[in-house]
Amino acid sequence: MEDVLDIYARELPEDEMLICMDESNKQHIEETKTPIPLKIGESLKYDYEYKRNGVSALFVFFSLDQSWRNVIVEDYKRAQEWVKHMKDLSAIHFPNKRKIHIVLDNFKTHNPAKFYEYFDPKTARRLIEKFESHFTPKHASWLNMAEIEFSVLFRQALNKRIPNLYEW
Repeated sequence: MEDVLDIYARELPEDEMLICMDESNKQHIEETKTPIPLKIGESLKYDYEYKRNGVSALFVFFSLDQSWRNVIVEDYKRAQEWVKHMKDLSAIHFPNKRKIHIVLDNFKTHNPAKFYEYFDPKTARRLIEKFESHFTPKHASWLNMAEIEFSVLFRQALNKRIPNLYEW
């Protein structure tokens, strides 16, 4: 816990930055019956029946210092998606940063060794050297500011039934 709190409190040099990242899922639910029309001052009424249309994986990358966020929707939440997004973070979003401190949970795919499974050794080594991981303790993922981003996203945009990936 102290490691995560310390990195939040630390003033980083210009060539370093802090990113918080997390993943979540959004179940796709399609209505099977037309919702009851609204009455003035009341919410739309949904039937308890629905059709389940799978799940999408959401990746959130967030930097409080830069006022920057990136939300990515994928079909899967696997190591290969994680390493791809980490590489994009390094090469596309912040190529001029020497070091990226990343706050994330200790999920099995969040392992630097995964870079070697999907990239050539030179690229994998470069990514491992560029990222410094700060893992939230078990049962303390609330320390990750990306959790706050997800909370806002789910309350403001994803708090309704979304039938599929293309009708967000």
